[in-house]
Amino acid sequence: MLKNFVEHGSSSFQIVDVLNRLNREMVANSFMLKCLLAKVDTIETYIKHQEINSTGTHTRTFLEPEFFSQFPIKNTEEFSSLENRIRNESGYILKLESYIKSIGGKDHKNNINRILAKLFSNQFAIQCSWTGRGKNINIKLGESATINAMKI
Repeated sequence: MLKNFVEHGSSSFQIVDVLNRLNREMVANSFMLKCLLAKVDTIETYIKHQEINSTGTHTRTFLEPEFFSQFPIKNTEEFSSLENRIRNESGYILKLESYIKSIGGKDHKNNINRILAKLFSNQFAIQCSWTGRGKNINIKLGESATINAMKI
């Protein structure tokens, strides 16, 4: 841009004027960016801390990327770890319920299939049953805390 001014014989006054306008625009953009980032921080803080609305029901829970990385469950150890977190970590059940509610589906059957597919790998599901009966069955899912979270 400055090269064009110099080639066309523009005076140094015009160049300085353009540079001053560019500087003012950069300052204004920097100020706007800081304001927007402050608003984003405020929104993030609000979402992270909002857990209960005025009626006392759970509205929204912030889910960290680490939370998603634990699904689908691939083995018995991961399932036991999940069950322990549900029972022992305050607020974990709210995160799991929020995750389950976010999955969706076109009808109830499709919704349940999608939830189970997101929570459990096929390899792990083969080792499970609802009642705990059967050959080579290691896990009884029917009364687990994970399945109870699905029922809500």
